[in-house]
Amino acid sequence: MSRNGKAAPLAALMLSLSFCGSVAQPVGAPTSVYAQVETPAGRETPALSADERKKLREELTKARDRQNDRVKAKEPTQVPKSKPVPRSKKP
Repeated sequence: MSRNGKAAPLAALMLSLSFCGSVAQPVGAPTSVYAQVETPAGRETPALSADERKKLREELTKARDRQNDRVKAKEPTQVPKSKPVPRSKKP
């Protein structure tokens, strides 16, 4: 194909792609039906008060420490090595 033969389809492709991003939206129409992540809904009161956060943090710390103590108390067990499964011979 000659150079001019490649230019026409390329120009047509570029022209068609140039209109892809220029779809007009009505003025005042929302851009999305979902709430934007960057702007969370305001709260009248915080989710947890300072005392509740402190109590929750202490409870979670105690729970983590209990779990770590249980893991440390257990003796490491060795996983028994399994024997390889023999393959069936195809006739």
